[in-house]
Amino acid sequence: MTLKVGAAERHWQIQLYKQPGSETGPAEWVAKLAEVTPVKTTFIGETAEGAQYFQRGAWVTRLNTLFARQLTERAVRGIDTILSYDTQQIKEPSIPGSQDDPRMDFGGANALYFWELFYYMPMMVMQRFLQEERFDLAEQWLKYIFNPTGSTPRMWNVRPLEEDTSWNEAPLESLDPDAVAQNDPMHYKLNAFMRLLDITLGRGDAAYRKLERDTLSEAKVWYQRALRLLGDEPWIDPSTDWDDPQLGEVAAQQVLDDRLDALAMMAEGIRAEDVAKLRAMGPSRAVAGRTLFLPEANRMLLDYWEALRIRLYNLRHNLTLDGQPLNLPLYAAPADPKALWADAVAAEAGGANALPTIDNVPALRFIPLMEGARTMSHHILLFC
Repeated sequence: MTLKVGAAERHWQIQLYKQPGSETGPAEWVAKLAEVTPVKTTFIGETAEGAQYFQRGAWVTRLNTLFARQLTERAVRGIDTILSYDTQQIKEPSIPGSQDDPRMDFGGANALYFWELFYYMPMMVMQRFLQEERFDLAEQWLKYIFNPTGSTPRMWNVRPLEEDTSWNEAPLESLDPDAVAQNDPMHYKLNAFMRLLDITLGRGDAAYRKLERDTLSEAKVWYQRALRLLGDEPWIDPSTDWDDPQLGEVAAQQVLDDRLDALAMMAEGIRAEDVAKLRAMGPSRAVAGRTLFLPEANRMLLDYWEALRIRLYNLRHNLTLDGQPLNLPLYAAPADPKALWADAVAAEAGGANALPTIDNVPALRFIPLMEGARTMSHHILLFC
């Protein structure tokens, strides 16, 4: 019970208990009234080190971060330093009532900024380079997130992705895809893996379109790399029958239990031919080899297997990327050094056959263009 006296509130506790009656009188009820001090369940606190936190019941959320200077120093050293996995191991002061790791907090009030720095920004840059078909730079930026070919056994360079190893049992009830993915980072891991497949396929297609024997061999290498990344295509038992059941039968509790057992065994890799060996384990296990409702297939992932199958078929049967007959000479026609020299002289004189000029070169493309110019100059000097 709460009573307000003036500007202050006073909290009282009332206890009722019954005293047994005597031989000559009835039982009596006794009430005790005592003032108590309320316990705060929601408040904002601060530790001696300056770490601020918000506590509501048993939930504690970190409100600030104290390593901004260290992040600035790492950013000055370069992109590789600020986006390294070691940066995400910076320690924070502990806060009371929290059992969380005192490292960089990807679940606190500043979590969105950490996600932007270590995941969203590298992924955005990678996607831009991928759209421009600059596959080397796209893969370089993707390695800040996912690098299956690195020297360390760790493939993921974003700490929440490295620490999350399985799908959540229940997805977050939200229409925001980023909120769902931050709650279950397996979504982000799958997205990064698919972007690596896009880069690998793009490299193979770019080499395929050059229509030279060396580049066709290079394209095959990229396609085989994509197949190794994908692994075996998902297997579906073709003998699964559809009995056209009634809704009441499907919704029966025993049937639902059987289906859950079936899905669990499918996840363990147990196929229909192994079910006979499990009949002695009970009626639930007897039907574990088949299920009415299979897990939903990821059509985007299945399309990668189909695309690779078509491309490798075209390569083996001497077809172009779009399936047209291909007739290649044994050796690619060499460039005429005299024509190259004449074009260079015409460029110096400003003639009609001058080499094409490039105006307004973006700063980000200067280094690739400079390397390309050096390579072309080296080839010309070989014929002089």
